[in-house]
Amino acid sequence: MAEINELKVKCAERFTKLEEKIMVLEGRVICINDLSKQINGLVISIDRLSTRLETIEKTIIKMDNRIENLAERIETIERAPIKRSEKLRLGAIGSLIGAIIGAVVGYIINLL
Repeated sequence: MAEINELKVKCAERFTKLEEKIMVLEGRVICINDLSKQINGLVISIDRLSTRLETIEKTIIKMDNRIENLAERIETIERAPIKRSEKLRLGAIGSLIGAIIGAVVGYIINLL
């Protein structure tokens, strides 16, 4: 009978230890579930951020294209006065050369 009581005591001790381990494991499972929920929340947040970044990237590309177009237009506008002034210079030089040639030809005709 003493052996049976000893077995009962050992079984009770083991059962108590197993219950304690089960309680610890249940606590860990609860922590893991909480972490899993937090990770899922982070995944959703990252997905939203990714979508927003894609939208921002598309907007930046559009703005970059607009800036390039504006830069080309500004460059064209800035070149226009240069072209006009070059034409005026060429016209003035042509007129001056024409006047000189005319004066020389007139002088030569007067000499003859």
